[in-house]
This record gives sequence, C-alpha cells and structure tokens, in this order.
Amino acid sequence: MSPARFVLPSFFDATADMEIINLIITGNYIVPFLIAITVLVFVHEMGHFLAARRAGVDVQVFSVGIGPKLFGRVDRHGTLWQVAALPIGGYVKMRGQSDVGNDVSADTSPGSFVVTSLRARAGVVFAGPLANFVLAFVLLFGLYVGFGQYTPSDDGEWVVIQLVPGAPAERAGILPNDKIHSINGKTMQVYDDLINAVRDSGGDPVNVSVSRQNGVEQIQVQPAQITLDDGTQVWRIGLAARQLAFVALGPIQAVVTSFRVLYDIIVLTLSAVGEIIIGERSTEELGGPIRIAELSTNFAQQGFYGYVVFLAALSLNLGIINLFPLPVLDGGHLLFYGIEAIRGRPLSLRYQLMFFRVGIVLLLTFMLFVTYQDLLRLF
Repeated sequence: MSPARFVLPSFFDATADMEIINLIITGNYIVPFLIAITVLVFVHEMGHFLAARRAGVDVQVFSVGIGPKLFGRVDRHGTLWQVAALPIGGYVKMRGQSDVGNDVSADTSPGSFVVTSLRARAGVVFAGPLANFVLAFVLLFGLYVGFGQYTPSDDGEWVVIQLVPGAPAERAGILPNDKIHSINGKTMQVYDDLINAVRDSGGDPVNVSVSRQNGVEQIQVQPAQITLDDGTQVWRIGLAARQLAFVALGPIQAVVTSFRVLYDIIVLTLSAVGEIIIGERSTEELGGPIRIAELSTNFAQQGFYGYVVFLAALSLNLGIINLFPLPVLDGGHLLFYGIEAIRGRPLSLRYQLMFFRVGIVLLLTFMLFVTYQDLLRLF
C-alpha cells in the first residue's frame, strides 16, 4: 500500500487532516525534519562543547537527542557521546554547571565550570548561537561558490520551485526544478500565462511542455477545481514557478552576498518579532515543530539547493532565538553574567530560581501556543 499524500484542503475535502496524520506517520515529513533538527542542534551543542574544552572545562555528556540513552561511548577525556531516544534536541553537560541561571555548584575542583572566569563562562554559552551563525554562513557561501545564486532574470527559464503534494501537477509527473517550456503550445511571458491557461481550460487537460536533461517532454495535466476564500471557484494544477537563472559568484562575491543575506534575515526576523509583540503582525504567522516539519518537506521537494537555503535560515533563527534573554535560553545565562559583571557578584540563588521558573512558564506557554497555531493551520 502506497503512503498517503498530503493535499491542501482546498483541493479536496475534510479527509485531508487524516492524510496529514498518515503523512507524518509514514515518514514523509519526519525525515527532512529530523535531518534539519539533528544537524542544527548538533552544531549548536558542538559550539558549546568546543568552547568548554578550550576553557579547560570537563564535558561529561554530549547528547544528540533527549531522553533515555540508546547507545554511546566514553572518549579518552571522559566525555560520554550518546544518542538519546527523542531526536528533537540535544545538550552538553559540563561538570559544575547548574541548570539554573548563574552557576551555583559545590564542585569547585579544577575543570569545573563554576571555577572558570566570567568571560570564559560567557564565551562557552555564546558559542552555541555563534556556531549556528557560522553554519548559516558556511551553507550559503558553499552554495554560492559551488552552484551560484538564484537570481530573477528577464530571459531566464520558468523553473518549478514548488509542487502541492497530491495536486494534479505532481500526480501527472511534473518534478521540482523542471523547466516549463510552454503551456498548450504557448510560451510563458509572465506567470499569469500559466494561471490563465489553466483557468481558461474549463477543466480540460492542459499540455505542459517541460525541459529536462533528456530533452523536452509533453505532460498532460488534469486541472482540479478549488474554491478561493471569497467563494470563487477556479481551476488549478498546484505548482509554483519562477523565472530564475543561476549567476556564478566568485569567493569574494560569495562572502559579501552571504553576509548580506544573513543580515537581511536577521532584520526581518527581529522586525517580525517586534511587530507581533506590539500587535502589528498576526500571531498566526508563528510556527512550531509541526510548521518546521512542513517547511522542511516543502523545501526538500525543491531539491538540494532550496533545502540548504532553508537550513541556513533555520540555523540563523535558532541562533537568534537562543539569544533572547529568557533564563532557560543561552541569552538568559548571558543576562545573568552581565548582571554579575556589573554588580561584581552573581544574583542570589533565590532570584535565579525565580527568574528560571518564570522563564520555564513563558517558554512552555509559547511552545503550546505555536503548536496550537500549527494544528489550526493544518486542520
């Protein structure tokens, strides 16, 4: 029995929600999602690990995943490298490090996190988000040097960048990165030419001419009728295409372009967060693990290039979020270190515990909220 395919509810009926559940169970969402999360979390924790080793701190555990240990081994430095049962996170456990705010520990022997300098502790904490920033840059730089940059071009070909899973175009055999040559024998001057050709078909099959490595192929697609938000019924085949062309970049250009793209993502992310906080942007745009899984699959369908760009953006966002000043995040620890640097001594354990509990409540509330938003979006 073939695995179920996800289709947008507008294409079919209420059975779409069950198809989504089947999709997640059969792994179509799980694999791209787990690859993304595992890579990003591993790099983040590796940043902490390398900085801790450099500072002379004993690392007791490096875990890929959370929960019960599945398997692992201890290296010559005494670090347990393990894979845990739930592959949705990870952690580095350092000797003498407290989970609560500043580091209050009875272990003051050499190699303990608590006896290192304030600057060294801050460096170890900041190294996690920094590793995510570095990964984002390396991924973009590698793409731009190895492949080039996708750039809109007046004379570029129309490239299929996304297919709605289970929609007519995918069922007919159109693939991501196919180059659309013509629709019903007419070349596409603007994207509306594709929309109009399908709309004017009246439901009759349309002939899509696509260019592939083995030549030009004619693919017949049967449009599906969907209902828009305003009640209008239209014919669609379920694909998105852009007129794109690869532009080769030299190493220096790739460095500059990578930094510019990362800067733009940071500005957009912080602007969006600020607008949500002050109410200028809808909270419906927030997404949690389910949304990340959905995006992972969508970008993976676009091919290697699109998926790597998505990983870079997600890595950058992970680094940004971890710097938010919540006590349970890296930014919260850095906040405590900043207070310690100003006061000359850390906050009392009482206040650290209070802020830690507030941070836990806020984080859990946010996670529940974005998961709720994900479920609303899907069902």
